[in-house]
Amino acid sequence: HQVNILKMTSFLLFFLLPILSIQGTNFVDICNDSSGNKCCATGMENSEYWVMQYTGTWSELDVECRLESMPNSQLVVFENRGENDCLIKYLQDEYNGEAQKKFAIGLKSPDDYRGVYEWRGTDATLEFTNWSNNFPRDLPCVYMTVGQGAAQNGRWTDTVCTEQMYGICERTK
Repeated sequence: HQVNILKMTSFLLFFLLPILSIQGTNFVDICNDSSGNKCCATGMENSEYWVMQYTGTWSELDVECRLESMPNSQLVVFENRGENDCLIKYLQDEYNGEAQKKFAIGLKSPDDYRGVYEWRGTDATLEFTNWSNNFPRDLPCVYMTVGQGAAQNGRWTDTVCTEQMYGICERTK
């Protein structure tokens, strides 16, 4: 019995230690970063952002963001178009020349209300939209596409929550 506990403890440490050791080290203050030309829209001065360098489903990325800096982090919530545009500039500068990528954002349709989109985990209402042409399509999870070859850079697309994508996490300083 004790051998099983030791094996389980070793297993958990093997997987959790790398995550815990980098906690908080990936966040960037975009307002003061050279990428994006130090773009800083209203509301961004109190936030830091983490561009996740691995893929997962929308739900997996949402959980990862929340655990990264609880209770002050979540998938990015765009309070205004300026914040949305500053993040697009940052991504284009930081990952210049890279192929287009899908980035999960904190916009989601509640299970019982298809077609209604809300910023998850906040009291923020949808002050503006940035949908790609012919979207939304009443699917629950939302991402934005940025990078070389993106037909509509930074525009939002709704999709099923099981699609693989990268994520953008935001936390309060």
